[in-house]
Amino acid sequence: MGLSIAHVGEGVAEDLARYFKNIEKIQNASQETLENLSGIGPIVASSVKEWFRSGENKKLLKKLLSQLSISRVSSHGTSLEGFSFVFTGTLATLSREEGKAKVKEHGGEVSESVSTRTTFVVAGESPGSKAKKALELGVRTLSEKEFLALLT
Repeated sequence: MGLSIAHVGEGVAEDLARYFKNIEKIQNASQETLENLSGIGPIVASSVKEWFRSGENKKLLKKLLSQLSISRVSSHGTSLEGFSFVFTGTLATLSREEGKAKVKEHGGEVSESVSTRTTFVVAGESPGSKAKKALELGVRTLSEKEFLALLT
């Protein structure tokens, strides 16, 4: 369930939850702390701070929390926390979306583009420019089989 915070989509919401672990910590986070998180800049941070300052939203949140039981999402298998993945090409046993979901389930991050911050590029059949960029930047490329082995 989303809270309809402007500029906060599913990915940012997951990042906030993963970093802060509970809604009270998000609510009390400073603008600077929010801005220092990967993928969150001044506009998103301001939007989050603004949402939690609103009296109407505070009432809504209190009502929601009285009706919900929020439990911690557990990771499966090996933790990928601190690792960033990019997917390219066609995977044999997973869709890209399934691969991305597995990375997130295990605490890792997913990006759509290769950079020096990328830890691994998972390359399936017919990888495109992302595989070439990984080679240029010295980013390790994994086969689907190697990627799946990281999850166990």
